[in-house]
Amino acid sequence: MFDDAGHGEITAAMVQMALAEGGEMTKKATLTVDVPDDIAARFNRAFANDDKDLIVTHLLEQAIARAGLFSGTTTGLLTMPILSAFYGIIIRMYFFDNQQHHLPHIHAEYQGNKAVFAIESADLIQGTLPRKQLRLVQAWMELRRDELTADWQLAVNGEEPVKIAPLN
Repeated sequence: MFDDAGHGEITAAMVQMALAEGGEMTKKATLTVDVPDDIAARFNRAFANDDKDLIVTHLLEQAIARAGLFSGTTTGLLTMPILSAFYGIIIRMYFFDNQQHHLPHIHAEYQGNKAVFAIESADLIQGTLPRKQLRLVQAWMELRRDELTADWQLAVNGEEPVKIAPLN
């Protein structure tokens, strides 16, 4: 992403466009962007333990969605804002997703592993995560249940959920 001196160039940030068929990503592009050195340094510090490509991708997707460059229903990351990120785990919640698992839930991703957790109980309801990351997600959910419940209400109504503090 950025070099140790904080030079402001994002390299090889994978832009995963949700031009999907059956939920599979079908197009990737490499993007290089120049940013001021101080922003690059702050970005590196803020996301030192996280997947920077995934975070940059999410930010680009938000900008694309807000600019109205996609119309109708999309699949993939565009409909799944990041609520939080910690220790390489990305926590997401779909918009209008009150039918998929028939209960309030979040989606967690870690190094290609994906899992779905019930908000009320923090139980794993689908997918897998390594044991350590599974426990971290469940601990975070216990601490943030009220915020998750409030975000669920926003997301199922198509409103942008509020970011939630990571597990420290």
